[in-house]
Amino acid sequence: MEIYDINGQIIDPLAGKTLYVAGDSIAYGKGSAGGYGKCIADRYGMQLINEAVDGATLATLVPDNVNGGYRTSIGMTVKSSTELEKADYILLEGGVNDAWNNAKLGALNGSFDPAFYSGDTIGTLEAMLDDLAKKHSDKRVAYVFPHGGLFASSENWYKTYKPAILAALKKWGVPYVDIEECAPPMGAHGVSELSDKYTIDGTHPNKAGYERFYMEPIAALLKRL
Repeated sequence: MEIYDINGQIIDPLAGKTLYVAGDSIAYGKGSAGGYGKCIADRYGMQLINEAVDGATLATLVPDNVNGGYRTSIGMTVKSSTELEKADYILLEGGVNDAWNNAKLGALNGSFDPAFYSGDTIGTLEAMLDDLAKKHSDKRVAYVFPHGGLFASSENWYKTYKPAILAALKKWGVPYVDIEECAPPMGAHGVSELSDKYTIDGTHPNKAGYERFYMEPIAALLKRL
């Protein structure tokens, strides 16, 4: 049974804690400002710091063919953040834009020596996780994979990028929640009527989509950390 305060917020271990989010447009909330982080923070009485960036990749120096220049690197955002000290929980997300833009994937480093990390997708991810482990070991860190239907089953996201990211998370002992495993596919390759109802464009969830499919699985993971 859930217990509520006078403002209708759940009295919960998450209440009063600070949640930090870094990632791409789904974490940023292109379809609903603040994304799933805001839904969780509002529901459980948390403070939110959202440094996710629309279009961001894990890898560095990925060309931005829409706006010119290069896409923001999630790994570099986290490593340079001055906000992490305030956080109790850190939620990371990314890799979809790496797959869409054919960013150099790289390979999992067989050691924990940062000298081997490079600016490719897996190298930047490992460097970020290494930095968090060394500088923010008191924080509880987790990763989010987005809903399904964003790619066809034969595309590189499923064949290369997602398995490689999963392997890196397991190496570093970072727990994750895979929304694809607990929600129907809502992307362009998913169920069209769900996309119409729960996303703004077949990719980015609206507020109802975040609340229906993202909020509780992520909150449940945070509570287990």
